[in-house]
Amino acid sequence: MGKFWGMTCRNCVPTRMRLIDKGVDCAPNCGICGDLNENNNHLFFQCPKSVECWKKVGLWPVLQQLLNHQNSCATVVFSFLQVANKDLLQGWRSAQQIRNNNISQSQSPMDSKWSKPSTGRLKCNIDASFSNNKVGLGACIRDDKGSFIAARTEWFSPITEVAVGEALGLLASINWVHELGYDNEDFEMDAKSVVDSVNSQQSNYTDCGAIIRECKRLLGGCFRNSHVKFTRRQTNEVAHALARAAPHFSSFHNFTNVPTCIQTLITIEMN
Repeated sequence: MGKFWGMTCRNCVPTRMRLIDKGVDCAPNCGICGDLNENNNHLFFQCPKSVECWKKVGLWPVLQQLLNHQNSCATVVFSFLQVANKDLLQGWRSAQQIRNNNISQSQSPMDSKWSKPSTGRLKCNIDASFSNNKVGLGACIRDDKGSFIAARTEWFSPITEVAVGEALGLLASINWVHELGYDNEDFEMDAKSVVDSVNSQQSNYTDCGAIIRECKRLLGGCFRNSHVKFTRRQTNEVAHALARAAPHFSSFHNFTNVPTCIQTLITIEMN
């Protein structure tokens, strides 16, 4: 948009009058309303259709004031952008304030805290990290009291698309939990696109879709009433810390004791 207005101020927009000046054989009439002499002033500020557009977005009164005091299209545009930028910035700030207020009002304190699974069930939180041409995967299982059960890290290379890496993290976690013999498990991750795909009935024939189909097959055949749920990043910090630490361990690493990288997080989230 800035480039376009720059062309307008330099009289580089190919209006009919501009084309005629350059030797192009064409009628001078406005291609929109049919009036004579389609130049910048007419095209942007005098053509009835342009005026109608300015009125619809509520900017015509501002332009009218500028047109009463300015003659050239360039000076009108420059003055208008000065006014518009100030108004747009104020509008953006107001919109951000309203958005932040709505978020703070709609979120309860529990939205920012990890929640324990229901009585008698386990929860596995999963995340993936992407850096230095490596994908790190982290998963942590906890019980209905928030106590640590097990954790696992893994990394592979080269780096993949985010959705593929997150889906592979889910698949690896499902296989791992199944190998441990747990069938009363719920899975949580902050990759919304992956969670939505797992819970969708629509077909997905991409590479990520093939991984999702295998996840669905295992969930349906190996677990009792298990779900894959979306959670916010701030409630998935344990898995996130494991995923970031994964490239520093051996390719596959299983933990039966709480890893040092999540000890503090586990203690905080148990309370």
